[in-house]
Amino acid sequence: MLLKCEGDGSKCRNCIRMDIECKWVPTKKRGPKPRSKRLVETAAAAAAEADAYSASLDSITTTAETRSLEIDIDIDNQNAPVEPDPTNELLCLDKSEMPNSMSESYARMLEDSSEIGVFINPLRDRSIITDSGESQERIFQRFFSDEMPEETRETVMYYFDYFYSICPIFHPAMFVRRLVEGKVEGILLEAMRASAARIIMKKTGKTIDVDKLINQIYKRLILYVDRPTVDYVRTVVLMASLNGGEGNFLMYNSLTYLAVSLVTRLGWNAIDLENPEKHASSWEEWVMTEIKRRIFWTTYQIDCYQSLLSDRPMSIGGQHIYVLSPGSDAVWDNVNIPRSNNWPVHFDPFEGKETILKEAKAMHPFVDLCNLTAIITQETRFISDFKVSIRSTCMANGLGPVAEFMQKPDSFPINIRSTVKSLFEYSEFREVHHNLCRWRNELMRAEELKEYWKPSFSFTEFGCHDHRLHWIRVRYFCLYAYFMPLLHILHMTNRPSFFSPDTADLSAQPKYSGSMEHSVIRELMEGVFSGTLNDGFLAYDVVQESWDICVDSVYDYVTFLDKNTDIPYERYDQIIPFGLFTSITVLIRHTRVCRQKIEQINGSVGKSGHDLRNLREELLKSIRALRRLWSLLLDLGAVWKVNGMEALLRIMEVEEMTNAADMLSELVL
Repeated sequence: MLLKCEGDGSKCRNCIRMDIECKWVPTKKRGPKPRSKRLVETAAAAAAEADAYSASLDSITTTAETRSLEIDIDIDNQNAPVEPDPTNELLCLDKSEMPNSMSESYARMLEDSSEIGVFINPLRDRSIITDSGESQERIFQRFFSDEMPEETRETVMYYFDYFYSICPIFHPAMFVRRLVEGKVEGILLEAMRASAARIIMKKTGKTIDVDKLINQIYKRLILYVDRPTVDYVRTVVLMASLNGGEGNFLMYNSLTYLAVSLVTRLGWNAIDLENPEKHASSWEEWVMTEIKRRIFWTTYQIDCYQSLLSDRPMSIGGQHIYVLSPGSDAVWDNVNIPRSNNWPVHFDPFEGKETILKEAKAMHPFVDLCNLTAIITQETRFISDFKVSIRSTCMANGLGPVAEFMQKPDSFPINIRSTVKSLFEYSEFREVHHNLCRWRNELMRAEELKEYWKPSFSFTEFGCHDHRLHWIRVRYFCLYAYFMPLLHILHMTNRPSFFSPDTADLSAQPKYSGSMEHSVIRELMEGVFSGTLNDGFLAYDVVQESWDICVDSVYDYVTFLDKNTDIPYERYDQIIPFGLFTSITVLIRHTRVCRQKIEQINGSVGKSGHDLRNLREELLKSIRALRRLWSLLLDLGAVWKVNGMEALLRIMEVEEMTNAADMLSELVL
């Protein structure tokens, strides 16, 4: 039987299967068109990727029906990987046969790709027919047709474009297929729309009632909490992340606990406990296992941040985690590769920068974030243990439970010295500081990846080689910002008011530290951060060595931002505003300290003019950096909800300080 229509009156296999009239339109021969630079680059990248994965892509097969990704999927009866089927159909869709309902965007994509012969998929003009009997080309046709509601298509495209690299808990090709087949749960789509709402409104001019949408999601979450599916768990994770980014810390806390409860109840924290070296027996099993790994690690990340902000232990201890790192491969990220019999099993942590960029290993930034999470856990444990130890040594009976039947610990978490001048005296503190700095220094520098910056991609190119390089740069740009608040939180505990609260001498602090405004700020922050963090953000008694580290890190961050001004604000993730907030609090205090020292010199006799000149230059440098970061935070208000941070910083008189920069410039001149 014919594979395609040839005009001789015989029906081809594809037309019989799809129950449509067999038509054949003679095509005119034409010479090659000149290729644009973009098409040539895309062709080269896609061809290279196709060669790299030819073994896996050639083994794509057909099965009866796509499985819905439910938690109760039966993986025990899956068949082992099958060999390529020589009778497998390869549908060659001519543009003249496209349905009338196909959107113009997909038609334009076909028009561009026809010249280079690499898209729709990296099989070079061939189409993959998979589980449901439909090729990925046909899936995209349906996705861009009137069959798909515009709001749903818009939600998926914007979410994947802006948020997938932050929260990669989907298999793109399978998700689009499930969406077209009506198998994606509505509550998950609502969570994706809520997450991308600000971007959608900014890009399209539409109005979305985000609060109403979020409340609808909350109500549905309660209804189905006793029978969670994978889509349900993903919804909880997305909503927890959204609330953290929006500064809704009460819901962030509640949803984080729910997400942790779900992944541990379902056993995903020990998914690789039995046999870490076991290879999945089928494509579906590998995809399902990868999804669960990614959901777990994302949950672990948000739980870690929440524990640091609220000064509580991690909900999942490291001794209870038996989960491998997610695999890193184009077979997963490329939306045009729906299935394969050759899939990666392990993430390789020893791959160098050259290999990562050559093969566009986009999962490395995510795993680097997991590595940072482990350091955050170490930092949280140190702060908690030190606080318990310092207070326990002041107790008459030492550290011990109130209940008599509970056993006392043999020793304090940290051996507290009788006299403490700096936390640098403790190896635990030095180790956390060293690990943070080493992690930051080992990151790829975003400004060194500018050659890979190609921000304009259509959804049909999602996950292609160039696209993965694009989001590698974006993620490493954002990861650098993650370092800032963690470093500040650590070093703001290095103050006498923390490690020697009963003997700390605070008489030398600026008058502002005891003002009414200071008390108001402290009260407002109590509902957001823990008491330890709040005191640190407002403290003026930080040990000089730690204070210099905080100030220098902010100046370095301003330089880093200036080197990456080509990255648009909508690509900044939700952690960056928090990093800006902690950096601005450092500069506000640093500016006040400089002013106080200048006043003291002006009121003294015999002080060096050289010291005064240096202080004025430092004050000007601080205010200029403050103005830069404050302006950036205000600009990010169009992307992320930063109202609360803005209000706190205004009470701290940030605007009065930034407006003083011009006057100080004249003084220095």
